[in-house]
Amino acid sequence: MFCAILFLPWANALSCRERSPFVFDFIYKKTAVCFSLFDQIIIMGTHTKLNYIHIFRAVAIIIIVLGHCVYASPSALNSFVDTFIRGGTTLFVFISGFLFQYLSDTFSYPTYLKKKFFNIILPYLFASIFGIALVLSNFKFNPFISANKIVQVGMLLTTGRIHNLPTWYIPMTCIFFLFAPILLNLEKKIIFRKYSLLFFGLPVLLCISCFVPRFELHFFVTKTMSAWQAYAGHLEKILFDTILFFPIYILGMLFAAYRDKYIEYIYKKRVWIWTIFIAGCIVHFFLQYYRFLPSRVLFNNFMLMLLILGYLWHYDETIKSHTHINNVLGTVADYSFSIFFFHFYFIFVFDRIMEYFFHLNKYYLSSANFHFDYWILFVIIRFSVAFFGSLFAAMLIKKVLEKFGIKHTRWFVGA
Repeated sequence: MFCAILFLPWANALSCRERSPFVFDFIYKKTAVCFSLFDQIIIMGTHTKLNYIHIFRAVAIIIIVLGHCVYASPSALNSFVDTFIRGGTTLFVFISGFLFQYLSDTFSYPTYLKKKFFNIILPYLFASIFGIALVLSNFKFNPFISANKIVQVGMLLTTGRIHNLPTWYIPMTCIFFLFAPILLNLEKKIIFRKYSLLFFGLPVLLCISCFVPRFELHFFVTKTMSAWQAYAGHLEKILFDTILFFPIYILGMLFAAYRDKYIEYIYKKRVWIWTIFIAGCIVHFFLQYYRFLPSRVLFNNFMLMLLILGYLWHYDETIKSHTHINNVLGTVADYSFSIFFFHFYFIFVFDRIMEYFFHLNKYYLSSANFHFDYWILFVIIRFSVAFFGSLFAAMLIKKVLEKFGIKHTRWFVGA
């Protein structure tokens, strides 16, 4: 059944969409003028804002932060966490691919790169200041310590993972940015008279993404390496992650191109997807627990992603009818990149406070010596500190910037 879910939707919908460029240009110019009069309507190329995708961003960042806030050591608990909680970045990658295709009608490569630089790279650089200061001050482990200080900064920024763990995602997504025009050209290229070249081999690539274990580069391994050896290892991990997540990005593009058909399809098949998801989680848990699997795979994250997307699409009008809930989740989505950039700093500070004042480090909290009820409590506290701390910090920084007359606050905090 998994194969059916993975392969059948491609059978009759991979053909490239027929476009009439002259009619399209005329309609776009006229509607753009009309819609610009209304602030309530957000225009993305020729499209309006998709609320279920916006809320999906909020759900994704909550899962990502939760995955980073769970204490777990090598045990059954760690296997449970790896199986059910971690790997939320898969959702972010899918959303990025979805929005890239959704906004591609008016694609201009220079404009696209400019927007990505100001909206993602600049906030990343701003958020990296604190983390790099910690690394260079030896408050955090530094595998590049033998290199020149300026070189170290370059190494840290181009790998992301050392000074701010979640930001390994940024160097990877920059590779996606560089390939943007190639992806759009491949989408338009037809083979065998009806299939889009970009999507033709996607089922096979998704199998690789779902079942090939992620490459893990542990910090204790890099301790014995020189700065350049460690740097090469981290670059290798980025390239491996890019290969592993690239099909998820392309899948997002596919769902954007045929969103009404495919999302309805996965919602109708939700019972089967739930069955496969639960069975996959059980298998993954035992493979992790008995050390048959060296690191986690993306299969469970992939199935969870389909379920979340299907439910958010189906209940979109219901969510919008509950204005307060929709607005709260919308705010979280607006600040999702800010939370992504800042939350691990709050985790770092929280862990140091717990260790210094209460003599509780994260390894003890996840060990068998620590009571499970207290473990749950500390995870909740840790998540609350990381999530709400980063959210309120981003809001505060944005307000301060606005007080100083800076309109483009997104360049600094991603919101």
